[in-house]
Parts: sequence; C-alpha cells; structure tokens
Amino acid sequence: MLDATLNSSRFGRYWWTPALPSVIGFVALLLGQTAPAATITVTGTGDTIALDTFASLREVITSINNQADVNADVTNHRSGFYASLAGGTPDVINFNIAGSGVKTISVTGTQLPTIVRPLTINGYSQSGAAVNTLANSDNATILIELDGTGAGSGANGLTLAAGSGGSTGGAAATASPVTRPDVIVGSTNFYEQTTLGELYSQILEANGYKVTRRFNLGNREIVEPALESGQIDLDAEYLATLLAFLDKRTPEFHGR
Repeated sequence: MLDATLNSSRFGRYWWTPALPSVIGFVALLLGQTAPAATITVTGTGDTIALDTFASLREVITSINNQADVNADVTNHRSGFYASLAGGTPDVINFNIAGSGVKTISVTGTQLPTIVRPLTINGYSQSGAAVNTLANSDNATILIELDGTGAGSGANGLTLAAGSGGSTGGAAATASPVTRPDVIVGSTNFYEQTTLGELYSQILEANGYKVTRRFNLGNREIVEPALESGQIDLDAEYLATLLAFLDKRTPEFHGR
C-alpha cells in the first residue's frame, strides 16, 4: 500500500500525494517486471509483403527481425511489445489461418528472410493441431506446412543466423529442390561390369540423378581414357585388375 500525505488546497479540497520513497519503489517494481513478448499471428498462406488484411509469414519474420511492424497487417495481428524493449522476452509467431485441414505456405521467388532474433514459432497454435502424446510413436497433428519448392534451386527453408535461437514446433517443411548433375555411366564390354554399371545407374536415378548409360565401350584401353577426359563420369572396375593395367601404363612404377 502506498504511503501518502493528506494535503489541502486553497479551495478547501483534499488530494492524496504519495510519499516520495513509495513512488520510487513503485516505479522500480514496474521496471523490474518482464515485458510480454510480441505475439504475431500469421493469418494467411500468402508469401508477399502487401496490405491485404492478412499477415503472411514473410511479413511476420521481417517485422520481428526489424523489431517494428512492416505494415498495418502485422500491427492488426500483433499483441505485446517486441523483445528489444528492456526486459523483453523472445517474440512468438502463432498461426490462425481460416479453414480446416493442412495449411501450406508456399515460398515463391526468394527464400524467407534469415531469422536474426530469438523467437518461438508455434505451429500447434493453429486450430485443430495437437502435440504428440506418445512415448514411442507419434500422434501429433501437424496442420502448418512450409513448402520451399518454389523458392528456387538450393534455397533454404528457414535459416537461423547466429544468436537467433528460439524454438519451433507443430510445423512441417518441404525442402527446395536440389539440382543434381547429369551422370554418364560407362562400362567395358565385360558382362559383369555392364551389370554393375546398370546397378549404379539405378541407384543414382533413385536419388534424383539423371543418368546416361554408355555401356560396352570396349576394353580398358578405351574406357580409362574416356574416364580421364570426362567423356564418362563413372565405370565399374576390379581394383586389382585396374591397378595392374595402370602399372603397365605408368613407367615410373617400374623405376624407369
């Protein structure tokens, strides 16, 4: 309870004046409180920064990075104050996208901004989502999906810069496609090496590589120069036989 003194005015009225020590203590108490985090709610699946009444994930990340609302859409969907204020705690990204089912946020053109500040991304805040409750399995309901396939080859999904920290939960991510080089698989005209070449080709294709097969090229005198010159990228060989072939071809192995 604040200490106060009763004072009278020339009009015969009274008012309360808090005693100075109590005021100082009260102000110190206020300053010592932890400021609530800024909680910004993503309300749309778009990937633009534009005034359209929806707060996009791109707008929200940009605002938290800048510690200032990027536009009125963010202002209208933010509560609390940004973490950069004294005593502030890490900011929070929640989701409230209308409709049922999985909500896919498709990143297009460029990857999302690198996150440079501590924050929490809470995908479980989306209506209908649920955390896992099983010890040895997973029954979580994930309703927020981040799809980066349209962000360009090799683009990152969410990038955390040094010092950003924080946590994420309740969201799934689809990675951007990785461009893989074409591979030319060759072989000699031996049956075993043709078979191995086909096995290598199928494994590469299963992992996203485009394969050109150049089998039955001839003997090693043809295949090895093709490998060295880049006409083929891979061929199956017997190690001991190949070493013997290279040994005959390389004079310094014989001290000459």
